[in-house]
Amino acid sequence: MEPLPQAYLVKSAFEEAPLVHIGVMDSEKENIEWNDITVGHLPLSAHWNRAAGSKQNLFTFTNAEEVELLVNGKSIGVQKNNITDTAKRNMIYWQGVPYHAGKVVAIARTGGKEIARHELETTGKAVALKMEIENRDWKADGKELQYVNVYAVDRKGRRVFTADKGDVSFEVSGASRLIAVDNGDHFSNELFNGNKRSLHNGFAMGILRSAQTAGVVGIRASVPGLKSAELKMTTK
Repeated sequence: MEPLPQAYLVKSAFEEAPLVHIGVMDSEKENIEWNDITVGHLPLSAHWNRAAGSKQNLFTFTNAEEVELLVNGKSIGVQKNNITDTAKRNMIYWQGVPYHAGKVVAIARTGGKEIARHELETTGKAVALKMEIENRDWKADGKELQYVNVYAVDRKGRRVFTADKGDVSFEVSGASRLIAVDNGDHFSNELFNGNKRSLHNGFAMGILRSAQTAGVVGIRASVPGLKSAELKMTTK
């Protein structure tokens, strides 16, 4: 799962576990057309790579009583969670937060005690791809799927959300075949078939289906200008 920041507003309403999550506004609210219906769209992202000297507007989604926001260790202030207003409950709005490369941290407290925190960190330039699989017990039944997540990362291995240029090319060998590609961009017109998908928020996915016989599966993901990632798995 690659949840958008807004998903944590829903989580805060239905999950008992304490949470706080930062979503930075990329632009003002805009209207889009989805299945012939015009709906409001609030573009938020979860990265701290912004223009030097800029001021950022952001939300902290939480089920705690209050949140303190810090930029590089300096407190921007504390705001209460307005739980009595259903239009504002669990979403605290911060306006004009000064951007400085480093970290922005949200600390959630209830009864004065910290119960959760979330931070975003400025990353370097994307230099490589990193690959992760979701299905650790992949069965060779000719039906079961394997989701291979591909991330653009910097020299420290941190995910670079701003790496959106270039197509990820997938090459698969062995006891499996590539059946679909995706990148989590709900507004993309790209097809799910084929072996290429553009990076979106530094992410792309290849979906594999196992063969009916067990064996080794190899997958390679490459983007021009970035170090490729390779992985071998075994179906059971």
